[in-house]
Amino acid sequence: MYAAAQPVQFSMSLSGWVRTTRVLGWRPIMRRQSVLCCVLIPFLSVVTLLLLGNLIRKLVHENRLSVDNLPLFRDVHNQEAWPGVELGGSRPGQVPHTVHYLWCGSKEFHFQHYLGVLSAIRILRPIKIVFHYTHLPQLDEFWYHTWFLELKQSVSYLVLHRLDTADECGSEDLLDTMIGLLSEEGGVYLGENVILTRIPDDTTDVPFWFAFSDSSWDMTRGIVFARESFEASQEVLLENIVNEDPGCVSVEMYNMENPTTGPECITVVDDVYPRDIWTSHTHFGELARWLYYGRRAPLSVQPSQHEAIPRISHYTWLKSTNPAVTDEFDFSHFLSVLSALYVAGLEHVYVHGDEEPSGEWWEELANENVTFVRVQRPETIFQQEVDVGAHISDILRYGALNRYGGVYQDRDVVWVSRLPGWLLAYPTVACPEWPHYGQWPDTINIGVLLARRQAPWIRHFLPTNRYFRDDDWNWNAVICAMGECHPAWLEDPSSNVSGKSREPFDWREARAVHFRKPKLPPSLASPRDVMEGKDIFAEIGRHVLEMSGRKDLLE
Repeated sequence: MYAAAQPVQFSMSLSGWVRTTRVLGWRPIMRRQSVLCCVLIPFLSVVTLLLLGNLIRKLVHENRLSVDNLPLFRDVHNQEAWPGVELGGSRPGQVPHTVHYLWCGSKEFHFQHYLGVLSAIRILRPIKIVFHYTHLPQLDEFWYHTWFLELKQSVSYLVLHRLDTADECGSEDLLDTMIGLLSEEGGVYLGENVILTRIPDDTTDVPFWFAFSDSSWDMTRGIVFARESFEASQEVLLENIVNEDPGCVSVEMYNMENPTTGPECITVVDDVYPRDIWTSHTHFGELARWLYYGRRAPLSVQPSQHEAIPRISHYTWLKSTNPAVTDEFDFSHFLSVLSALYVAGLEHVYVHGDEEPSGEWWEELANENVTFVRVQRPETIFQQEVDVGAHISDILRYGALNRYGGVYQDRDVVWVSRLPGWLLAYPTVACPEWPHYGQWPDTINIGVLLARRQAPWIRHFLPTNRYFRDDDWNWNAVICAMGECHPAWLEDPSSNVSGKSREPFDWREARAVHFRKPKLPPSLASPRDVMEGKDIFAEIGRHVLEMSGRKDLLE
């Protein structure tokens, strides 16, 4: 199905691949062969920002794509100044130069963990970060949590150090081990569940400073500043840590404090996603944006009537390599083109392909604003062979939108209302998809895609095809559902891939209906079926024919 068309902003890195640039965009997904229809509508709500760079984090073919060759670099050293929070122009030696980060156990490295390391980088500007571990972070099955890979590629002074210890996470023995290390070398210790919020006021004149979230041995929830060879017994320090009032606070408590004079650290134990911080007006949202993006202000996409998406339509038409599949331009395709011209209000339709369509219904469009654009069939992408028609279509659609701008739609999309000018004022518009896919927080369907010429999202998306699998129809594409319409404007359209939404909806509220698999309902197979049909699809067909002045076909 298709989800609500809404302006979306993305931010990415090539591990935030989009987690870096802000533009109107949306999130990638995987394509499954099973949705009956999808609905595209305008959604006047808070702008949803979707991560671009995450596109490449999908199923990985172990023989063709490895962890080590994903480019996930981002600039983590360019940032807005934040007096009272960061080191700034402080004199050398004010804080220790080395940060020790402890990764405990065998698990995934999530965004909130990454923010913790970034807090040390942005605020302390260390010379070295030592990542102590017993097991390196794991990757989730569908490669969403690649934050540790990004960290490794972005921080030149990151040192990985395997701990040869059997001490359990949160134990007194592990705490004793880390304090012993600090007593020898000095430095800053940062627990995996802690985000530094500012430089503590009193670390310059004391040999040992610490803050923990509670009275326990748990090193994952604390931070320590220590001078080399500080004079204090480890037993005394351990006792002080356990008996001290909590210094690291929860996110909720931090939001009630002044960021430049409040607590020095936050304990974050729940998952945080980039989308949670894009438009947040809380102190934590401001801090998290500054840590990841280097800027404090909310991230919002801005429309521009001076750079509106042009009212032109793009289709792709490729000769099938399967002899059992007909290439005839049928009545449903005819309806789709008419709907683009007379319902959506697009001024011209361009059909890009290696062979011009044929058949009765193609000839019916001879006097319409429809032009066939012959293009050479792409054979490779980034020197990788491409044979699957859906992937070839992907290459052509992104190329057309990047060169000309406009509105791309699959041939099985039928528009049911006009595209408003306010929606075309955004750089890129796409539709959130309804299924959940692994740990990805959002997905999109690219069967309808609106973009300005050389829109930032398109330009950022194209390089992700370096990691391409022609043997997987889903690769760099869309998740679709199972034989049901799933309007995205319903209160909770989300589900897993096998779920179905049966809530009633009025198709007149939509912008377009996208039929996936099986392709078309019987009521849209021919003019007679449209005339005699009793379902909403026949209603839609009659609406298109009436709007296009072709109602005579029903007689």
